[in-house]
Amino acid sequence: MPLHELVPLYGPIAAEAAAARAPVGLYFEARLAKLGAEAASIIEVMAEWLKADKTFPEVVIEGHSDRLEPQAPQLSLSRASAVRDALTHLGVPSSKLRVQGLGSDHPLSLANRACNRRAEVHLRGKRAG
Repeated sequence: MPLHELVPLYGPIAAEAAAARAPVGLYFEARLAKLGAEAASIIEVMAEWLKADKTFPEVVIEGHSDRLEPQAPQLSLSRASAVRDALTHLGVPSSKLRVQGLGSDHPLSLANRACNRRAEVHLRGKRAG
């Protein structure tokens, strides 16, 4: 199945991620799975888009962590779940959302750990028609 990432092109970004020159996205503070104000405003726009879009039947939310965070697999799953919960609170059907915790297996940067404490939203498949 085709996989597409729902990437914000502009918007607020957490100071630590901005200092690490990370692209705009959904970032978390070290050892936390709570969405910051910057991520929450991006999720609001994502939710509106996901509610309007009828072409992608499944949304996969991947949680990530940096290699030095304790309990990285569980923390990354908690981050993905926090994004899912925010989206469902904003009206995105929970049946469309699936979460995965990938731990620290897919870092964006080895030098700037703030880039790795993130969640990514992927759109899976595309309905025919």
